[in-house]
Amino acid sequence: FKAYDKSLRPLFKHYAAMDYDGITQRGELLNLDEWNRMLADCEVFDAVFSRREAAYCFVLSGMFVADEIKRREKLVMLPYESFLEALARVTCFKPLPTTLQMNEAKCATTMEYVEAQQQEGRLNEWCHANAPNWEVEMKEGRHLHEALDKLLQLVVERTTGDVTLPITAKILNKRKDGRENAR
Repeated sequence: FKAYDKSLRPLFKHYAAMDYDGITQRGELLNLDEWNRMLADCEVFDAVFSRREAAYCFVLSGMFVADEIKRREKLVMLPYESFLEALARVTCFKPLPTTLQMNEAKCATTMEYVEAQQQEGRLNEWCHANAPNWEVEMKEGRHLHEALDKLLQLVVERTTGDVTLPITAKILNKRKDGRENAR
């Protein structure tokens, strides 16, 4: 996560501050709606990784609390560290290309590979053929660092348009304004 921290912190703060829940606008806690909005905006959902799997990642990453009534906020929302865990859990469900697949396709980034599959009309088929089995992934799956790097690469490039540019509040606000003007 260290290499992507400059992008992930503003991303988290931006979506956590949307305040769909009416609890906090400080950008310190992320609820499920905000999590799903972020994943949708970053175009992470596909034929295999849906809102159901996203919710599962979110719930598994939440804090355990002794008193669900008094600590409800911590039960149903994610702080930044749990957000990172949820992103890592996404790799257990989301089909991501391997380095070998990317090299064979002569693609430099995850987004380039996904878009190539989409242009060839094979993205859904590829997703189903390369869908990880989450039960296996949780125990002995792919190397987390490779899958996580591919996922974070995709998130950054879908957000900024360039995998080498960090996600900033300015970029996120510009995208938000563009969506609102499109309505």
